[in-house]
Amino acid sequence: MTRWQQHHTTHDPMQLELFPVQPRPVPAPTPIPGKRETSRDAARNVTTETVTTNIERILQFVADCGRLGATRDDIVAGTGIPINVVTARVHALVALAKRGHPGLVETKQKRLTRAGSGAYILIASSIRDVEPPAETHPNP
Repeated sequence: MTRWQQHHTTHDPMQLELFPVQPRPVPAPTPIPGKRETSRDAARNVTTETVTTNIERILQFVADCGRLGATRDDIVAGTGIPINVVTARVHALVALAKRGHPGLVETKQKRLTRAGSGAYILIASSIRDVEPPAETHPNP
């Protein structure tokens, strides 16, 4: 009960009967024509080709970095792919490498991101098998 209701209940019980306080109904939002109604529709529109292209771009970028590897932030800066996409694809690529497929390996070494926080370095699984991990170096 609100203070107003307490005040009017204690002083004049008839007031609440005359002017009941009820929440106003909130109308449902009207859908905008031509726009997606749910995120599921948007997810369905992400084609397999787009996902495959992003995976290939990420793998190629990290492979090009060689044994110096790349952080997720480096991948974002180097490919222009948004961080939320990079994170999801890197997670899948790390899982693939753990099963013996070509992918990415997350080392125990860290390097500073553009924001100044430490991030794990990723290397291509094919490079891990050929070369030992390189020393870390700070991002410019």
